[in-house]
Amino acid sequence: MMEIQDVDYTVFFDEENNTLFMKGIIRLSSFRKYDEIKKLLLLSANKVKKELILDLQDLIYLNSSGITTVSTFVIYLRKENSIRLKVLGSKKYPWQERALGNLKKLWGDIIVIFE
Repeated sequence: MMEIQDVDYTVFFDEENNTLFMKGIIRLSSFRKYDEIKKLLLLSANKVKKELILDLQDLIYLNSSGITTVSTFVIYLRKENSIRLKVLGSKKYPWQERALGNLKKLWGDIIVIFE
């Protein structure tokens, strides 16, 4: 399992289930500080054959630099067009519906589900 762990958050890839989880509160100070997370996103996309699930249901907060990182990743996957992306969000966190809903504008084929 590939994992990034901090006091406030955890990001890890469950290869068996083709799922990348982001949990906790991620508010790194700049877009460049997200490089490690960006690498893990790209590594996970390269490990799956058909569909990557991005599970954000336990992500309490993601700042604008983090949202930009996820958006850039979605654009990358759209251009590569080799796998599908399913994003799981939570209605518990109002920012998710707004931010994750905007991902559909970046890639119409993305599946976004709120539970």
